[in-house]
Amino acid sequence: SYFIQRIDKFITAHGRHTIGWDEILQGGLAPGAAVMSWHGVQGGIDAARQGHDAVLTPTRPLYFNYRQSDAADEAPGRWALNPLSDVYNFNPAPESLTPAQRDHIIGVQGSLWSEYVITPDRVQWMVFPRSAALAEIGWSAPANRNWNDFLTRMVAENHRFKTLGINFDPAIYRVRAAEKVLADSTIQVTLTNQSGYGTIRYTTNGVAVSKSSSTYSQPITLKTNDHLRATAFDPQSNLQIDGSSLDLTMNEQTLYRRYSPELQLCATSPVIGMEQDPPHAARPVSLANYTNPCWIYKQADLSRAHSITAAVMSLPYLYSERNAPPPLAPVRTLSGELEVHLDSCSGAVIAYLPFAPAVGRTGAIELNAQLPPQQDSHDLCLKVARPAYNPLWVIDWVQLNAASTTSH
Repeated sequence: SYFIQRIDKFITAHGRHTIGWDEILQGGLAPGAAVMSWHGVQGGIDAARQGHDAVLTPTRPLYFNYRQSDAADEAPGRWALNPLSDVYNFNPAPESLTPAQRDHIIGVQGSLWSEYVITPDRVQWMVFPRSAALAEIGWSAPANRNWNDFLTRMVAENHRFKTLGINFDPAIYRVRAAEKVLADSTIQVTLTNQSGYGTIRYTTNGVAVSKSSSTYSQPITLKTNDHLRATAFDPQSNLQIDGSSLDLTMNEQTLYRRYSPELQLCATSPVIGMEQDPPHAARPVSLANYTNPCWIYKQADLSRAHSITAAVMSLPYLYSERNAPPPLAPVRTLSGELEVHLDSCSGAVIAYLPFAPAVGRTGAIELNAQLPPQQDSHDLCLKVARPAYNPLWVIDWVQLNAASTTSH
């Protein structure tokens, strides 16, 4: 407060205005200062009630370094989701303010911090299409905003992004599949997309999807090696929606591989999607709690699994902790290993995957271990045991292998 008061006098004397993050509210605002409200909207509300201008840029939902979906191929970023719908539905005129006080809310801002979003194409992915929603809530009267109408118009907007070469995230329209292996070894597949917009059409023999393809209305029953393709079509134009297509073959990888965003995290704060720097060709992104790298593969079918493969990466541990980091677990090998626990993270260890083959290598390196015979499905807890905090070992994906599966 002392610093802000003093520097505000200097700034004002030179014909400028002070604007600062909402921490400048602590101890009282300088006379002409404006506030950037990022700890939610309360800082903006407090400033407006005191007659000061404010810009709203709360972490939820206007920090664009937070992920847009929980898809396995999302870009790096903070674990929490700020989907397009949350950005669009954000109210930039808090109802707790009077009309005169609302006049002090002078704008909204989307913020993107690039310590994890480290390349221009990743930045574009995080900014587009959320910037379109931000523009509409900032420049349109509430009475003129309608989410369903926005979804209809965003089909054409995404096509413009594609034409301009912008690397946008099509999460709102992209078809997603959830697979379930049934008792008779057939596979039940449920298709959805994030927004529910569009008509999903599909084929099961690998043929390209067209306007005449089957319309999805209920879960599909498939067999191993069936080739599923699906696309969302715009109900207004009956044209394919850019970025919405799904292409899956029903095989070991599809059914029994789980990428890190598809695993349950043992600890959820702090969690970040991270990649190696500088990025490499495949550029895998791992979602991990960096103080407690540990994941749970829920209800893994161990009755048909004879081995397990995990693709792991090493990242530099560059974090400064307010509190002491958790103690390191004891290790069996010089470089540490990935422990596979049965049923819970305190359950019996049924496999060890030493990190030694991955030391000093870039990209995701596959490690393998045999599994003892098991019945039925069990949770598997995958815990990192490391001799030091650096490097940080993380999982890209983990897969259960049947006896006929060969991995390297």
